Amino acid sequence: MLTLVRSPAYIRIRACGRLTGADYRRFEPEFAAELEGRQMPIPLLLDMRGFCGWTPGGLLRDLAWDLRNRRAFSRIAVVGDAAWHRWITIAGRP
Repeated sequence: MLTLVRSPAYIRIRACGRLTGADYRRFEPEFAAELEGRQMPIPLLLDMRGFCGWTPGGLLRDLAWDLRNRRAFSRIAVVGDAAWHRWITIAGRP
């Protein structure tokens, strides 16, 4: 599940469980509406505690979402509870 938590200073996205394409279809309109009222770029806090990965459809939607929104964020902070979350952060640096 993807959840958007609003804050005046940054955007917080909570990723929990195994993400599917349906999770992104539900989340994307809410996220787009949130960006409309913001001055870009904005800091992002990505909370991955309890995140287990993606289904194949979820991974494809995630990659597309990442490409579409790559310029929306000034900084990205990641909080996770699994060692592989660190590797995701390193792989996403470029």
